[in-house]
Amino acid sequence: MQLFHQKDGLDKNGKIQFQFRQLLTVAYPHFNQAQKAAIDQIVLSIQSKHEAIIFNDINNKIKHNLSECGRLQFLYLSAIPESEVMKRSQLKKRFQELQRKFGSVTDTEPNKISVRKIGPPMTRSAYDMGTDI
Repeated sequence: MQLFHQKDGLDKNGKIQFQFRQLLTVAYPHFNQAQKAAIDQIVLSIQSKHEAIIFNDINNKIKHNLSECGRLQFLYLSAIPESEVMKRSQLKKRFQELQRKFGSVTDTEPNKISVRKIGPPMTRSAYDMGTDI
C-alpha cells in the first residue's frame, strides 16, 4: 500500500482504489499494531488533487471551492471497520471531522463516465441587459 501511495495511486477514485478500500475493510483487523500505524499514516495523508478547486470569479478574484476536500480520505477512513477507527485517536478525530462535514457516505464502484457542472459564460445581469459585460 505504501508503494502504491508513493506513486499517487491512492489519490484517485477509480476501480483499483475501490478494490483497495474493500481489501482494507477485510484486512485491517488482522494487522499488528506497527502495520496499523503505518496504514493509519498513509490514510491520513491521502489528499486528492482534484478535491480543492481554485478558480477566478467574474471580477478576476481567486476563489476556492473546498466543499469536496477530504471526501476521498473519508472513503478510506470509512473502509476501516468503525470499531478499529474508534480505538485509534488520530483516526477517530479525523473520521469524526469528516463525518460532520459529509454525513454518511457509501463507497460504490465508480462509473467510467463522470459529469461536472460548468457555469454560464456570462453573469446573470449580462443576459438581462443583452450585453457581453
